[in-house]
Amino acid sequence: MVKRVHLFDWHKEHAKKIEEFAGWEMPIWYSSIKEEHLAVRNGVGIFDVSHMGEFIFRGKDALEFLQYVTTNDISKPPAISGTYTLVLNERGAVKDETLVFNLGNDTYMMVCDSDAFEKLEAWFNAIKRGIEKFGELDLEIENKTYDMAMFSVQGPKARDLAKDLFGIDINDLWWFQAKEVELDGIRMLLSRSGYTGENGFEVYFEDSNPYHPNPEKRGKPEKALHVWERILEEGEKYGIRPAGLGARDTLRLEAGYTLYGNETKELQLLSTDIDEVTPLQANLDFAI
Repeated sequence: MVKRVHLFDWHKEHAKKIEEFAGWEMPIWYSSIKEEHLAVRNGVGIFDVSHMGEFIFRGKDALEFLQYVTTNDISKPPAISGTYTLVLNERGAVKDETLVFNLGNDTYMMVCDSDAFEKLEAWFNAIKRGIEKFGELDLEIENKTYDMAMFSVQGPKARDLAKDLFGIDINDLWWFQAKEVELDGIRMLLSRSGYTGENGFEVYFEDSNPYHPNPEKRGKPEKALHVWERILEEGEKYGIRPAGLGARDTLRLEAGYTLYGNETKELQLLSTDIDEVTPLQANLDFAI
């Protein structure tokens, strides 16, 4: 069954090309990949990346569990900020690249790739069950992928746009640092992060998804639509453009960023002790 983000209907109306990506029906471009690519490089663009996966880890053992299942030391950054890290399989290959935010109060949010959240959920719960066989574990793992809207605003003008919208200077934040912000009464988490090699920020917040797999949770995405259109409206003076996955891919290639399933993947070759594609092959040893 194909998956859809909160604002699929908006994208269907405005995008010139929509295709399936990693099981999600997503906009590939609105005007052209080249125009959207250059808009991000020279001005500002906005991506709907609500297809990315999100997990919430809560409990006194959340940090220790995440230290066990990821490669980087996520205990160093204070709340509220994130750490780039990897989840590996039992043979050392990358199950996925992730960003883990320390939200404070023994609560963490993990952001992962859209085509990996289901297998990561199974992986984490299998490890959790294994630990619980030998003792108590104060940990709750909640999959929020279908509930979270995530927009990425990228480009040299993203700093000006953040000042206009939220009254903050994102250049005062270190990379992956986050702040709780509010836009027209809608509370969200803002992170100085992105996937384009440009200055920028990303926002996360919960909203109803009309295409939620659980019918009881379906509803109008009023918050998501309002935030999306407000960013476009406020960014009009900076030449903002909605950008699709086509430009997202060319931008990440130009910046030298990896993508799960391409530079990172797990082959699960049962005849070998070490999987063929490890973080070392992907030049990601800095995250170990």
